Amino acid sequence: MTNQEALKLANHYATMSCARWNKSRWNPKTSLGKSIKTKLIDKIYQFSRWCYRRKYWEMSETAWEFGGQRMWIGILQKNRRIPLNSYPWPYSTPQFARWTENADPEDCSLVFDPSGFVIRHSMSYCAWKIREITGKWPKCEAAAWIQPKNWLYYLEVLGYKEVDITPQPGYRYVGIDPFYGEHGMVFWYEGKTVKNGAMVSTYRNKSFYSWIIGEEDISNNIWIRID
Repeated sequence: MTNQEALKLANHYATMSCARWNKSRWNPKTSLGKSIKTKLIDKIYQFSRWCYRRKYWEMSETAWEFGGQRMWIGILQKNRRIPLNSYPWPYSTPQFARWTENADPEDCSLVFDPSGFVIRHSMSYCAWKIREITGKWPKCEAAAWIQPKNWLYYLEVLGYKEVDITPQPGYRYVGIDPFYGEHGMVFWYEGKTVKNGAMVSTYRNKSFYSWIIGEEDISNNIWIRID
């Protein structure tokens, strides 16, 4: 299978995992019909969407295993390393699920990762980084409704209770900026810089970003140690 064929297949699975394209078009008029649709027909379609979702999840896991675990790339720029985007295929591919997102349950076009977060958003990226080092996607029943600014509570529920004011080299952290935009933002601690700053990375506006947080600004964020 070529890369384009694999991408086309992954997009088919993603499309069929969404209620916008995979739902019953039957609009019953009677109370009995409405009851049958709600209790049976809609459940069948819900299960179908879950099955398709698992298909592109499996494709991602297979691609990661074949590609091997990717670490830092050896590019030196302004006395710092540039972190490699390890977010897995096909989530990291702009051509995957490139349609406009709609969160309306009746017409939903959101594509979720195994943690329940929308792909190419900061929460999905950080959930992947946790899975990358622990071997498991972090999961929570209410994951789909959690905002980035509430990740302190989310991670504490999962057992990550140690919070450091300043991240220490050699450990892994999720950083939280609760004041970024309307919903906040989460990011991954990549390491310490030469001037005691912090190199971090995340997905923002559906694209990968890495930047340095200066020493004087580190305390403005919440840091949660993962390992």
